[in-house]
Amino acid sequence: MIKVKVLSGQYIGREREFGGINLPFDPLEVLGQMVHAKISWEINYSQATKEEAFLWFRADLVARIICALIQGRFVQFMDQRWQLKSGEKLGYDLIAKIEDYIVNSGFMVTIAGDDEKGLIVKTGGPENLNPDNN
Repeated sequence: MIKVKVLSGQYIGREREFGGINLPFDPLEVLGQMVHAKISWEINYSQATKEEAFLWFRADLVARIICALIQGRFVQFMDQRWQLKSGEKLGYDLIAKIEDYIVNSGFMVTIAGDDEKGLIVKTGGPENLNPDNN
């Protein structure tokens, strides 16, 4: 089970639980709506299965990449850093390029930082998401 907590906006403090991997929607749709509404979130993976953690972490990472870029912050992974130039529009090509770079690295990843400066993705494993549920 995944728990998504709203950290800003009209529904601050609310938490919603999502269980299973055969959901009638893509988790990126849920998080994408939050990005669009400029709402920040956190995800609690402590009760998630490995499959749930994998499914939601991918969506969480992509949503955070989009959020960082549209807010003018950088996204950094290993030796690469991406940031939109002033006035530049975010396109699917850039999102796909970043996601491909991360996936093609061959590493499992985790979020090392997500603050007012940018999003830092580092190498790591899914055990960082859910240490109690092997």
